[in-house]
Amino acid sequence: MAALGLLACSASPSGSPVSPQPPVVAGPSPCSGGSGTAGSCSQQPQPPGQQPPPSSGTSGQTLGGSGDTPHTPDVPDVTVDGGMPSPEPMSMGPGTVMADPMDEAVHIYDPAVVHTFDLEIAPADLEMVDSNPSAEQYVPARLTFEGVSYDVGYRYKGSIGAFFPPCTSLFGQKDGKCSVKLSFNWKDPKGQFFGLKKLLFHSMNSDPSMLRERLGYALFREMGVPAARVTHAILRVNGMAHVYALVEEIDGRFTRSRFTEGGKGNLYKEIWPIHDDPQAYIAALETNEDQDPSADRILRFKDAIRQSPEAMEAWMDLDVTASYMAVDRVIMNDDGAFHFYCFAGAIGNNPKPPGNHNYYWYEAKHADRLWIIPWDLDLSMSEALNPPHLESDWRTMPSADQCTGCEGASAGLAPATLCDRVFLNLHARKALYEAKVDAFIAGPFSKAAVDAKLDQWAQQLLSAGYPAEPSAVSELKAILDRARMSRGFGY
Repeated sequence: MAALGLLACSASPSGSPVSPQPPVVAGPSPCSGGSGTAGSCSQQPQPPGQQPPPSSGTSGQTLGGSGDTPHTPDVPDVTVDGGMPSPEPMSMGPGTVMADPMDEAVHIYDPAVVHTFDLEIAPADLEMVDSNPSAEQYVPARLTFEGVSYDVGYRYKGSIGAFFPPCTSLFGQKDGKCSVKLSFNWKDPKGQFFGLKKLLFHSMNSDPSMLRERLGYALFREMGVPAARVTHAILRVNGMAHVYALVEEIDGRFTRSRFTEGGKGNLYKEIWPIHDDPQAYIAALETNEDQDPSADRILRFKDAIRQSPEAMEAWMDLDVTASYMAVDRVIMNDDGAFHFYCFAGAIGNNPKPPGNHNYYWYEAKHADRLWIIPWDLDLSMSEALNPPHLESDWRTMPSADQCTGCEGASAGLAPATLCDRVFLNLHARKALYEAKVDAFIAGPFSKAAVDAKLDQWAQQLLSAGYPAEPSAVSELKAILDRARMSRGFGY
C-alpha cells in the first residue's frame, strides 16, 4: 500500500415485465409498514406506455452547487435489460434516493414471507462444484419456484472467509452450508426472474442468530441509504434444505430502482477514489462495461477530494452520506469502508491496492454526484473481533506515525480512518454526523423498533422450521444495547 493515499442453459422467462409503481423516496417500505412489521405487497401493474414519470429533485442537505450542474444527455432512450425502451429521466440533475422501491422484485423480498426455492442438479455436476467451492464455477440447474421452472446457473460464492469451515473441510471440499449464487442470465444475457438476474443466498455461518444481515441492511434503508433488500429463504438442493439470507444483488437493475436520476451511470465495486489511472476504475466497473465507459467523473471526484472539503461536498449528497456513516458506525460494521487493511498485495485479479472494501460507488450519469452503497454486513453487530479495529473515536485526529502507510504494521491492522482524505474531509461535518446518530438511535435503531423486528423475524424462522438459537438472539439484543450507548465508537 502506498503511504495511504487511501484507501442451465438459458433462463426461462418469468412472465411479462411489470411496470414499476411510483417510487417511494427514502421512506418506509410499502411492504414492511416502515418499522419492520410484516405486511403484504400487492402490485398493480400499469399498461405499457403508462409508466409514471421518474421523480426528480434532490435529497437532503446538498452543498456546493457545482455538483448539481447537469450534463447534456447523449442518448434519447435506452433498452432496459431486454424490456421496453425507457426514456431518460425528465430531469438530468443528481436526483435522490429511493430506499425501498416498488418493482417486480418486491415479491421476492416480501418481508412477510419465507420463500422456498427448489433446485435439481445432476449428481455429477453437484459433485464437481462441491469438490472445490472456491472455484466459483457455474453448473446447470433447474429451479422450481411457485410452480414455475427456470433453467439457471448454480455456484458457490463469497470472499476468502466464506470458504472456511463449516462451508468447507480443511481440504477445501464442501462440508456444510455454503453461500450460493443462482444466475438467470448465465447462458441467456436477457434471462431474468422477477426482474432479477441473480439470486444471492448468504449462509449466515458466522451468525448464530441468523438476523444480523437482514437487520443491518434494513436499518440502512430506513435511514434513506441505498442498500440491498434482504429476507430469509429456504433453498432446497436435490432434497437437502437449508435456510439462508436472501440478499439483493447490487447491479444495474439495483441502481435503476434506487436513483431517480435514472440509475444508468457507472457502478464501481470496491475501488476507493485515490487512483490516477482511469483503468483502475474501468476494471472495477459492474455496469456499462460494454458501453465504452469513461472514468472521467470519478477522476474529477478524486481531484475534488484532494482539493478541499468544500470541493468534495459538491459531489456528495451529504444528508445521505451522513446517514450512511451513522448507521455504519453504530452497528459496528468493522469490515466496511472505514476499515483500512494492510495487505501484502492486491487480492486476486482486482487491481485495487490494499485498503478498504465491502462497498460500491454509484456515479450519476448526467450529473457530478456519487453515492456510497454498503455491502457485506455479516461481521457487523458483533463483538467477536479480537481485537476490534475501530479507534476509541473515529473522529479523533491521528498522529503522524499512524499515517505512514503499512510499513512495519502488523497483519490485519491498518492506518487510522482519518488518514484517508475522504473521511478527513467529512470530519468537518461531524455535527451533521452526530445529528444523524441521534435520529438513528431515536428512530430505526431504538430498542423498541429493533427488538420488534428481531422477535418477528425469529418467529418467522421458527415457523419455517429453522429456529434461531434463543441465546444468540438475546446476545444480539444485548450487543445492540451496548451499541446505542457507544454511539458508534468506543467498543
